[in-house]
Amino acid sequence: MKMVEIQNCFLSENNYKMANLLKNKILENDRETIHLTVQTVCEILTNTISQPMQKVLSIRLVKEMMDYHIQIVITKVSIHIIPIFQQILQQYFEKGINAKQYFSNKPDEQLMVLGKTFIRLICECIFVWNIWHPILEGQQSSFQRIYNQLIAQGFEFPKLFYFDQQKVKEYYKQSKDNLLTQASPHEKNENDPNDFYCIKQKLDKNQFVIGDLQIIRNSVLSLQNCNLNLNQQKFLKNFETAYQEYEKTKRYDEFIITIQSICLEFDDETEDKSAIFDTFQVRCQSNFTGFCPSKHKVGGYSTDKISQFHSNNTLISKNSTPNEKQKQLEFLNEKNRRIEQLLIENSIFAKQIQFFQEQINNLKQNTEPIDG
Repeated sequence: MKMVEIQNCFLSENNYKMANLLKNKILENDRETIHLTVQTVCEILTNTISQPMQKVLSIRLVKEMMDYHIQIVITKVSIHIIPIFQQILQQYFEKGINAKQYFSNKPDEQLMVLGKTFIRLICECIFVWNIWHPILEGQQSSFQRIYNQLIAQGFEFPKLFYFDQQKVKEYYKQSKDNLLTQASPHEKNENDPNDFYCIKQKLDKNQFVIGDLQIIRNSVLSLQNCNLNLNQQKFLKNFETAYQEYEKTKRYDEFIITIQSICLEFDDETEDKSAIFDTFQVRCQSNFTGFCPSKHKVGGYSTDKISQFHSNNTLISKNSTPNEKQKQLEFLNEKNRRIEQLLIENSIFAKQIQFFQEQINNLKQNTEPIDG
């Protein structure tokens, strides 16, 4: 297919059906088609005269391409497309506008929906690809680097809607296992982020003895200057706090319980965060006011799968003064934060109970008298 033919696929929902031929060639790992598709998407996203529908559908195709987990696609997207995503989100964040006003200051209903879908789809792609591909060719990927940069700037990512959460978790676990398999002790250096997963695996489910603690702690200290994400940094900080407490008390049994809590908390925050917050997370920042559900459906993937986030107007009285609104926002944010924390703690306690039950059952089996 020629570039103009690929561009035509993005003109409407009906035209997008023609992209099936394109996707089949991509699945066959046709390098020329993959290269031309990425080039076309970059052209559409950076061209000011591109139509909103073209931009939304082009991102939809990139998402579907990445769902195939083809290495050349992952590499090209990480080099050419993800920096454009970052630029789009930074400009959107700096302007402080609603997503529904992204394509026009006075949008009609369809432009509002396209704007919300456009921003939300980019957010979800960056979040998921950061989880799936933290390391590329032995180095921190642009997916994770750009995600961390946006988080550091105060950008908040919405819960998943266009991605299947179960499939996201499954591939995350698969990619994590691949990282562990690829991490050879002879090839790693003290600044290799892959070391983190080796340490985590060793600490998980008490797969170490007292004699290993000093070695593990030295490995933790060597990772402090690595490019790790926020959850990994928190994990290492929590381990160091637990280790310092153990050095004072020498209570190995309590140290084991604390380590299991740290591991479970990391797993919860990394794998289940989006599911835990589904019902309770309502972001009250102005940048995400645009993610309220639309009462009108225009039809198709790009226009009718809108997030079920509640509008801020349903939570705050329209008659409130600015100061009252600010106080109400702060109150709601604090309330949501406490709910989120309670949910995480409840999940951790449930897993702890299951872990202890397994330990008790193992002890019972080991202490049962042998007949005969």
